[in-house]
Amino acid sequence: MLCSSFPVAISLVRWISANAPTPTRDTPIELKLLEAIQRKGRLPEPTKQKEVRKGDILLTIPDFAYATEKVAIFCDGFAYHGSKDVLASDSQKRNELQADGWAVLTFWGKTILKYPDRCEEQIWRTWKARQSGAENRRVTTT
Repeated sequence: MLCSSFPVAISLVRWISANAPTPTRDTPIELKLLEAIQRKGRLPEPTKQKEVRKGDILLTIPDFAYATEKVAIFCDGFAYHGSKDVLASDSQKRNELQADGWAVLTFWGKTILKYPDRCEEQIWRTWKARQSGAENRRVTTT
């Protein structure tokens, strides 16, 4: 009996995996990057899931942000960001952020998991470079 129901169980697991919502906050890659930021101790705590707006229009929600310095950080996993349509949408949103004066950092999940300290180093360098000019940039907050 178990053998005959095994293909049904596999099909059910595949269906659940395909139809389960993709987590969009506190994902393993976000937590790994945040852990590296906290462990190094040289960056302030970033704002999680920061809504960035242009007037009343929501442009995007970076996984982390330093709003004063206008640094947006995205942690992209292939499962969610791997399709052509999503990549095109991501590019459009991130280009708009850059046009508004934001520094946009994108890290793929595999890179975060393998080299979290290197990712933190890039964030640190960007944050530090933008700190001196932060007062010259206007920030729209929610």
